[in-house]
Amino acid sequence: VAGNKSKDGVLLTLDAIKASIRFRKSIADGWLKSLDNVKNSSEHLVIDVFAVLILYAVTSKRKPVESLLRNKIRSGCFTEDVLSMAFKSYGQVLREYFENLLVISEVLLRSPDSVVSSYAKKIYVQAFLTFDLYCKQEVVGALVTHVGSGFPNEADSSLDVLSDLVEHHPSHMSSFAIFLKARGILDYLDNLSVGQIRKLFVMLSTLAFHNNDGSMIQV
Repeated sequence: VAGNKSKDGVLLTLDAIKASIRFRKSIADGWLKSLDNVKNSSEHLVIDVFAVLILYAVTSKRKPVESLLRNKIRSGCFTEDVLSMAFKSYGQVLREYFENLLVISEVLLRSPDSVVSSYAKKIYVQAFLTFDLYCKQEVVGALVTHVGSGFPNEADSSLDVLSDLVEHHPSHMSSFAIFLKARGILDYLDNLSVGQIRKLFVMLSTLAFHNNDGSMIQV
């Protein structure tokens, strides 16, 4: 009960911020400027993660928000620690912003900057481990889409995330093996390099061993 009250209190606060940003452009601009002015990672708080998500959700400033986020990640101001803290302490609240979190992750993973794409990989992993079954499925589906994008770096990053999840959380990933096989990554084999195909079959073999299901590695 106490946990629900805490969640409700945070949601009410965020709803108030969301309403003010939605109806007053100057407040949205103020939040963007305030976030941009923070130059030290130790000064960024979990509320800043939510501010980014709210700005992304309720304004027409998606491009400026994406640019701000990339710059923050490159400069080391938005650390993985503040991201982990947001998921660990406010996972239920973050769930309310899952759709926007997923879109942001997709945008960041496409970045040619390895620092930025690496941050996206962390978001995907945290979202998969923290949220419900529906969200897990959406995360895996988004990662499979990245693999089929036709861009080698994007496919590599996505396969890295999937491999990490399969290796360390096979029981969770076994439910989504179909995404890696029929109507999944196997449909994109012609676009994958030998190394990427090898990584895919290692994943399938791991899940087959975990599930004691030899049919999983049959093409």
